[in-house]
Amino acid sequence: MAPDYSQFLEFVMGLLPQLPILIVTMIGLIITLARWKEAPSAAIWSLLGLGIAFFLCFAIPAAQAATNAYVRSRSMSAAQVRQIYSTIGILWGILRAASYVFIIGAIFSGRSQKSES
Repeated sequence: MAPDYSQFLEFVMGLLPQLPILIVTMIGLIITLARWKEAPSAAIWSLLGLGIAFFLCFAIPAAQAATNAYVRSRSMSAAQVRQIYSTIGILWGILRAASYVFIIGAIFSGRSQKSES
């Protein structure tokens, strides 16, 4: 019996739309590490945000492939399937928002305030 690569192929196909984000995230991580000494507090925030974004580039397609396999292997109603995918979508949305919060934190951390004269 030949090995079943369908779940791996599903992961790879889910990874393809993530490639632009993955590339930009890797470039951002390289720039952040290269400029660490110039702005260490901003670099920490940036690493957190970009790290979450990088993680999600792999986690989202992996979770989608695993969820699809789970749903196919069970006899579930359409409402149950919708609930599973909605829950996962909300989780991804929260994690994406967290990555943006950290990146915004990187933009404003370490800046001195202008004094009004």
